[in-house]
Amino acid sequence: MQVMIVEDQPLVVEGLRSVLTEIDSEPDIRCALLASRALTMLRGGLRPDLVMLDLNLPDAEGTTLLTQLRSEFPDVPVVVISAQDDRHTITDAIDQGAMGFISKSSTTSVLVSALQLVLKGGIYVPQQVLDDAIHPQPP
Repeated sequence: MQVMIVEDQPLVVEGLRSVLTEIDSEPDIRCALLASRALTMLRGGLRPDLVMLDLNLPDAEGTTLLTQLRSEFPDVPVVVISAQDDRHTITDAIDQGAMGFISKSSTTSVLVSALQLVLKGGIYVPQQVLDDAIHPQPP
C-alpha cells in the first residue's frame, strides 16, 4: 500500500506512519510538508492508494489543495486529517470530494477503521456529523 501524507508537523507524520503499519506491515509512505511539493510529486507520476491531507499547510489553506487534487487527480482517494473538526469544515471537505474526514483528536482505532473503509472504496463521515443529520439542532 502506498500512502502520501501531506502534513507539515513531523510529530503528526510519525504518528500517522505508526498507525499505517496496523493496516499494512510495510506501507510505502511518501511525505510532503507543503502543498506545492505534493502537487509536484503527483504531477511527476506518483499515484498513491491514498492521500492523507491536512487542511492547514503553510502554502495552502482550507480546502484549496483538496479541490485542486480532486480536479487534477480524481482517481486518487483523499482523506482529510485535521484538528479543525467543526461540522462546517467536515461537510465542506466531503462536499469538495474528500473520501473521509478524520479529526486529529480521533482514537487510533477510529483512524484505522476509517482508512480501511476508504481503501475499500467507502466514504468515512465522522459520527457527530451523522448524528447531526439524524437529529438536527434548532438554529
